[in-house]
Amino acid sequence: FHATCEVMVDASQQESPKASGPLLGAPVLVVDGHATSCSNLCELLSTWEMKPTGVHDLGTAQDALMKAGQPFALAVLRAKAPEPEGVAMVEELRRTARFQGAVVLLVPAGSVTALSDRCQALGIRSIVHKPIGEARLLAALQSAVEGNRAVLRARPQTLRTQNSRKVLLVEDNPINRHIAMVVLEKRGHRVVVVGTGREAVERLA
Repeated sequence: FHATCEVMVDASQQESPKASGPLLGAPVLVVDGHATSCSNLCELLSTWEMKPTGVHDLGTAQDALMKAGQPFALAVLRAKAPEPEGVAMVEELRRTARFQGAVVLLVPAGSVTALSDRCQALGIRSIVHKPIGEARLLAALQSAVEGNRAVLRARPQTLRTQNSRKVLLVEDNPINRHIAMVVLEKRGHRVVVVGTGREAVERLA
């Protein structure tokens, strides 16, 4: 009989690191298919005074985004590699409920360390390799949130209107979808994007 357990250890630190600034009280979406790992990570984030919501798959993550009373400032995703799996996961989340939070990917040791242009364009701000040290993870979260805030501040301000509506956009072409979403959001509308008629019916049900 044997068992394998993932633990977060940082031998270089005598005391546990502490979060500060924009991380304090920040809503964090944790997407990890391993229940124990997800629970441990959420517990760690809670000790740093963040507000984690742990889910085990993309479908549940999208539901959490739709139902969130306060937008998630950060998403922490477990993936086998930044590309293509990590990118595909983030693309799906970006389609949901105007998610604009920063993204940190947790990937196995030996995966690439540099962020490609595609990753950066999707808001993937940091890659953390396992096993995960607390100090290293906290530094990645802090950097991701601060970097994302700077990017959002640099974007043109959205035009607010008194007739703002929640819009369901059905479009299977990624380029057309992006253009339509930008136009609608600039007019102050809240956009939910789906790729097929079936998904649209499910959203309306």
